[in-house]
Amino acid sequence: MNSQIFQIATILLQFWTQASLSDPNIIKILGQNGSWWAEEGTEYDISNCNSSLTHTRDGNITKLTMNGKCANFYAAENCSGWFIRLVTNQLGGLIFKPETFRWPGGEISKSQMQAASVGPCFDKCDARNWLGDKKGLVKVTLYEGTRHQGTNTTIIIDGDGCFLIPRELVGFESIKISGDENCCIELHSSANCGTDSTQFRPGYPELSHLWVWGLGGERTFASSAKAISRCGVYCNKSVSDVNRIGEYGFLGDNIITVYDQPGYYGHVTYLNLSSGCVTLNATDEHYSIQTYGKCVVLYEEPNCTERKGSYTLQTSGQGEEYYIEKLLTGTAPLVLKSVKLCDQNLQAIKKGEHVGETVKDSSSSIPTWGIILFCVSLFINFIGGVSYGVKWYKTNKRSGDDIQVLYKSGS
Repeated sequence: MNSQIFQIATILLQFWTQASLSDPNIIKILGQNGSWWAEEGTEYDISNCNSSLTHTRDGNITKLTMNGKCANFYAAENCSGWFIRLVTNQLGGLIFKPETFRWPGGEISKSQMQAASVGPCFDKCDARNWLGDKKGLVKVTLYEGTRHQGTNTTIIIDGDGCFLIPRELVGFESIKISGDENCCIELHSSANCGTDSTQFRPGYPELSHLWVWGLGGERTFASSAKAISRCGVYCNKSVSDVNRIGEYGFLGDNIITVYDQPGYYGHVTYLNLSSGCVTLNATDEHYSIQTYGKCVVLYEEPNCTERKGSYTLQTSGQGEEYYIEKLLTGTAPLVLKSVKLCDQNLQAIKKGEHVGETVKDSSSSIPTWGIILFCVSLFINFIGGVSYGVKWYKTNKRSGDDIQVLYKSGS
């Protein structure tokens, strides 16, 4: 409770800070000898290098005020050598007595943040940001509470992949980075590691209060990150390069795959439809589906039931008119709650026949059969069938703006 009260008070101060720093290039630093409750600190323009800081003689920072703009804090003068790349959230950062964290030998080591010079950040894809990183194994531990307390999980970063953060820990409040002293990891706002991100290294400040940090985008918070990667791995890559759909082995008859992010990203759920209708977990989101050649019916209601005001969508086996009507009338499901095989597939199962086909090469963004649900502009493409697309929201509202299904018919 005390921690929550402190966070609320700090957020209110951040709103005030944002108003007081109208220029995002201006930050304020108060040194060791200042009174953090009475003094604002010295202003510095981070659009250029401030070769030395006049706020204190020993470099210790007592209070730091920022407005969401990224800044490099250097241990040496003239903006040279090792630095902290600090990005506060867009509400503005007001940090009292910032502490840095390291874990030499696995044991925590804290010290007051110091800086001898400050300047603009390099582009996040500039290799200077992860200078010295040996690309070795890194253990990243995420904690539900501040100060590295509460429920936690450890994610091993042992390659150049995009590592998902468990659903139950989205909203974590502190982080521990165990690895080489110069290791560098990135927290990403999306599960495909392809959008906003912020870099973290041992020796960075406020790793015990991640809600201070942003992810580089508007109104993004590090504590809401969905994935982790090594620094620089996903720089300048399109979404299709981030998580390219490769070859699939045989998953089994009548099994489809559901993802909680658009475009085949995120946490995966495999559904076996052999026994009929499957109702999905109501607490999870379901944004994209692969059917592997099977015809399935999607429902807005649990238990594959239909009622007035709710809608269904059959993924194949219908003519172009069916899908055009679904698009134009807004009668496709907005929220996926249950799914089953089409009647003809269920009859084939009863006869012992094989249903669907294994997708051996799905490197293209749209498979010949199946549905991808993601946010794109509405369009109709009459080349080789109908393409139109739909985004599903966890909401009961229905409007033309909400509906977007990406589907390619087999006709």
